[in-house]
Amino acid sequence: MIKKNKESISLPRQSSSILTGKKSSRTTFKISKAANDMITSLTKSHNLKPKELLDIICENENFVQQSAETVSNPEIVSKLGNKYNQTVRKSLVISNKALKLLNKAAKENKIPRDHLFETLIRLFSWQLEKQAKEQKEAHERAEKIINNFWAHAEKVESDLKSILSEFDEDDPILESFGMIIVQIMNLSTAIEDELRNGTPIDPWNI
Repeated sequence: MIKKNKESISLPRQSSSILTGKKSSRTTFKISKAANDMITSLTKSHNLKPKELLDIICENENFVQQSAETVSNPEIVSKLGNKYNQTVRKSLVISNKALKLLNKAAKENKIPRDHLFETLIRLFSWQLEKQAKEQKEAHERAEKIINNFWAHAEKVESDLKSILSEFDEDDPILESFGMIIVQIMNLSTAIEDELRNGTPIDPWNI
């Protein structure tokens, strides 16, 4: 119970454990230099603090368990490029909930916690890379469709001019359709810029 203004406020029974899980602890992991570089790259590219990244990765119980099973699968580990020949000691802040899940999964699967943490980082990074690759391929296909549509739209604009411009060069239909073509052109440019330079597409600035 929490008392406020002499009135009792009932809290859910698990409120205490939830609050405890939100607290953080500093712990040290022994991981490969490659995994350490992945943490640095992920936090920088997604504008996250290390703790925020680790909470995202380690607080998903299903993902932690899948990673624990992966550690004992040599074939999958090999695909992840699991090399422990160059290791570093990394002191990190992590939520108590995430740390508890890591310790529990490592104990239940009888694997070193550091190996589990290493695999979590590698698997998460690999999945993001796979997703980014698939999205890029989809955007490349979309670019072709947009460019074909753009070429067809310009043909339509030419046809409209042939029947409307003799009455009024500022015909509202022509002006409106011209704006549509500009939007298509800007979208095509934005897609190209994303594919070539990695610049995110901002729908509000097209």
